[in-house]
Amino acid sequence: MFGGARTPAIPDARGRALAGSIARLERVTLGGVPQWITLRGHRADAPLLLVLAAAAARAAGDDATARRLVHQGPPPYAGRAMLARWRTLVSAQVRHGGTAESRAREALVQRRARAAPEHSWFDRLHATRAMERTFARVYPQLAALDLARDVPRLDVPVTLALSPHDLVVPPDAAVRWLASLEAPRTSLVWFERSGHVPQVSEAEKFAGMLEEVLGTALRA
Repeated sequence: MFGGARTPAIPDARGRALAGSIARLERVTLGGVPQWITLRGHRADAPLLLVLAAAAARAAGDDATARRLVHQGPPPYAGRAMLARWRTLVSAQVRHGGTAESRAREALVQRRARAAPEHSWFDRLHATRAMERTFARVYPQLAALDLARDVPRLDVPVTLALSPHDLVVPPDAAVRWLASLEAPRTSLVWFERSGHVPQVSEAEKFAGMLEEVLGTALRA
């Protein structure tokens, strides 16, 4: 991989590579685009789980951001101003979304993530630019997606993890879709102390939810 990126082995109690574990960076093609994914787990044969924001600003006294958010309206955004509006929304989330504790924890994890060995120096240098270029390509496709219309039925159990304080992805649409979805089983887990990243802000609760979902699937 360019720049010498790697992912460390999962250690056992003696600090050696855990027998039967997997820790690998693998090149794959998704949507016709070559990409790298990280595969990590204590068991290489275990199932793979893919874990597929103006009021807050005004309450914090940030009237300038609140006015911009009111002017641009709620997402989804389109047109030439799409990226600028998205930046305003993300900025509001970073400064005012969730709780003070969740914001601090998410910022810490982001700093650690950029310093992780899985990211090469090239990745770190171009991370923000790459994110914005990816967003410019992917977001218009997501903006046109209507799950209630396009995905009215699924043949697998569905669990949604949502935060009421997520300004970037307001949960209302997801709640409406789940209520109308035909599926063997549906459930909704709220993360009240999180912002946009509950798997970081409430990591223990999120991990417990995943264990419960995975356990239920294995017992079925």
